[in-house]
Amino acid sequence: MTRSQMIANLRRARALVRAVHEATDLPQIQLTLRHADQNLHWALWNLGQIDELRPDLPGSIVANAPPRRKAKPKPRKRGRTS
Repeated sequence: MTRSQMIANLRRARALVRAVHEATDLPQIQLTLRHADQNLHWALWNLGQIDELRPDLPGSIVANAPPRRKAKPKPRKRGRTS
């Protein structure tokens, strides 16, 4: 198996983990899937594929997730100068 095939398979595995995670409401299964996703993340990391820095945070299963939009900074209110 080539390196690119390994990366593709690991990404597919993360996508499958995400699908099952979203399909269940059983907390123990969700926890197990988060651990599985974290291990898959580290396998990709060791192959030089960095998707995110903290896969251990709740809700961080990100395989095939839409990219996050950067929040636009709020305009500052101008104070009155007298």
